[in-house]
Parts: sequence; structure tokens; C-alpha cells
Amino acid sequence: MSTVLIISVLMTACMHAVPQANAQPSDWIPLATNPHGDTQPDYSPDGEKIAFMRWHSDGWTRDIWIMDADGSNQELVIPSGVHGWPEWSPDGTKIVCSKYYNDYRTDVIAVNVDTKAVSPIVEDWGPNHTPKWSPDGTKILFAHEDEHIPGGLWNLYTINIDGTGLSKITHYTTDHIAHPDWSPDGTKIVVARAPTHIDPHDIYLMNADGSNEVKIVDNGHCPEFFGDGETILFRRDNDWFSANLDGTNVLRLLDFPPDWQTEEAATSPDGEELAFSARPVSKTPNWNIFKIHLRIHVFVDLKPGSWPNPLNKRSQGRFAVAICGTEEFDAATVDPETVEITREGFEEGVPPLRWSFEDVATPYTGPQGGGHALTGDGYPDLVLHFSTQEVVNTLELCDFESKTTILLEITGNLHQEHDGTAIQGTDTILIIAPPYGRGGPGRYGKMT
Repeated sequence: MSTVLIISVLMTACMHAVPQANAQPSDWIPLATNPHGDTQPDYSPDGEKIAFMRWHSDGWTRDIWIMDADGSNQELVIPSGVHGWPEWSPDGTKIVCSKYYNDYRTDVIAVNVDTKAVSPIVEDWGPNHTPKWSPDGTKILFAHEDEHIPGGLWNLYTINIDGTGLSKITHYTTDHIAHPDWSPDGTKIVVARAPTHIDPHDIYLMNADGSNEVKIVDNGHCPEFFGDGETILFRRDNDWFSANLDGTNVLRLLDFPPDWQTEEAATSPDGEELAFSARPVSKTPNWNIFKIHLRIHVFVDLKPGSWPNPLNKRSQGRFAVAICGTEEFDAATVDPETVEITREGFEEGVPPLRWSFEDVATPYTGPQGGGHALTGDGYPDLVLHFSTQEVVNTLELCDFESKTTILLEITGNLHQEHDGTAIQGTDTILIIAPPYGRGGPGRYGKMT
């Protein structure tokens, strides 16, 4: 049997296929819950604080606030206006944002977080949005509306933080663009682009001067670099994903229930947290900001080719666990030396005795609690072999009666060249303890 790996909040009944198996709203950690709406989170460079936009009761006025990364110590930074898209400067002393006046004017300003002094950067020059600091702190990247037509004709510009040196870096004649972001080394830019503002956007990667633009992700929005810059975060429909810069290894990071919707998200500098805005489809309450501890969910199969995964707790042998490769996930990106098997409530896990890459498992995508005895599906899996007695003793499985179903977890990390992102998965075993002298397959198949 195989189930979905969930790496955000530890769940005790993670038995679904990927679209259903991610953390539910009850598992999200609330950070900002103003009844009128909080959204557009952005982590400070040290990961200690989050800037965000807060709505007023009039449904129009929007201020910029900051808070500690746990949601405490909320502080107003830019009041009394229509502000949006806050982003921290690389040194953590300022926040850049847009300031809306009317449909024909949205300025770009920066505010000193300590003194609250405001410095204009782009003034009285049409609509501008989603400003982003360059990694060296000397420039601002932003989207500007060149032509005020339905949906707008937008292009990317950069400008020095003192308002000089305006430079146009894209030259689109039809497309709508949104949410540009710099790579950590300042050499690349990602942006969401579509024929019109109502069409599905795709994600493009280009050099910092706008050259060598290539499409890397179909149907993606709100791209953001994270980690060492070899990976991007993006929204597709109503879920959050990550992908390599060449568009490969697309992984679902957070799946939303159908009665919820999301808007903006940001990863912490260490890549271990995802802060995001969300609200029920009913819009009651309005947008709030939550976070999860970020890990990748993948499919795991304990005892591939077996169901219901019988485990003889008296066995002196070994059993196999497969981290399943799929069309979207390359199991070879997992570092086998970081993998352990454990269960809820145990800090210590058991490492594998050995491992190999073989096609032995097929992800289970049926209803919760089900399973199958299928083997390979054409995608290589990471197959890990564990000592039955070491697992039984370390995880105290000997305390369970025969025919008890136990949820086990697989944890680990991707290789460092894939940002070392944490992974975690779950699957069940059926404890079997045949009377001494009565070993053998029995009705549950071969037991190890």
C-alpha cells in the first residue's frame, strides 16, 4: 500500500492521494487574522519578521504592517492610504511598496521600518505594482503600465532607489505581466505573463537585463525564488508548487481544500516555512495569513507489492519501503543517508540498512484507508531496506496486539544540490504476531 507524503504539519491519518492529502485549515498556523483582511506576506531577510498588507473596514484603505514570524508584536508601518505589495530591503531596514492614488497613478515608495520616514522612488508616472529590491539593495524592479487599456499593457522596469536611472528591460506589445522577482544572485528574473490579465499566466525566466527570456512553467502565477535560487515557488490554480529553473521536478507544496482559496505566499529565508494568505470561498472571514512548516509531499509504499502490509513483529529479517518516483517527482533527488522510519511521538528514527533504485511500486490514489499490491509503474523508486527488529524495538511496536494497524512515517531530505528540502511520508503496516511455531504466510501473505 502506498499513501501520500505530507511534509508540513504532522498528520495522524494521512491516507489520501496528493490532491487531498495536504495539511487542512485546522493544521495551518494563524499569524494575522484581522476580520477585514490580511494578505501579501513577505519575510524579512533574517526570517524574524513578516511584512504584510492589512485592509480596513471600508474595503478600500490598506496599510502596511509588520509582525514577528509567529504572528506576535504586530506593528503599523505605513498608515492611512491604499498601499500594497510590501517587500523588505536586503538589509532589513526598509520596506518598499506601492501607493495607489487612482487608476492612472500608483507610486512606488520605501519606508524606514524604525523611523517610519517615507522616501518616494517612482512618483506620478502611471500605475506601477509589485516592486522588488535587487539583492544588492541598489535598485527596484517593478511592473509599469505603458498603456492604459482594458487589462493594461505592462512591462518591467528597474530604477535606482534614489529615483534615478530608470531602465525598461522588457518590450512586450500585448501581454499582461505580474509578480516579477530577482534571483538571489541578481542575475535572473522570473515573471508571470499572459495575453490578457484574465487569461491563465505562464512563468518566464530571463536575464536581469531582460534578455534570453524562456518559458519554464505552464499555468503558473506569483513566482518567487527561494533557497539558493535554483528553485521557484509558484501558484497554479489554487495550490502552491515548486519547480526547478528549467521547469522540471514540479512538486506540490500546499494543496487547498475546494472550499478555500489562496492569493499570495512567501517562503522563509531558510526555506523551512511557507506563509500564505487564504480565505474560505464564502469570503467569511476575509483573507488571513497563515503558515506551515514546509516540506515536500511524495508517495510512499511500505512493503511494495503487498497489501495490507503485514509485518511480523517477531521476524529477524528485513522489509522494504519505496519512496515512489512519479512523472513529477524524481526519487533520485532524495538523499538516502538522511532517510529514517519513525512514528508519531518518537524523536528517534531508524535508518535503512541499504538502498537501491528500482521500479517496484505504484502510488496508491484510491480512497482513504485503501491500498493495493501493485508493483512497478515505469518510474524508478528509491527502495530502502530496514531491519524489522530494529524498527520493532525502536518504535515499540512489540506493545501492539496482532492485527493492529499502525501509521509509520518516512522522513528525510533531498540532496543538497536540490536545496536539501525536507520530505516526509506515511503508510500503514498491519502488525502480525503468529504463535511461536506457526510461522509462514497464512492468510496475510508472506510476512517479514
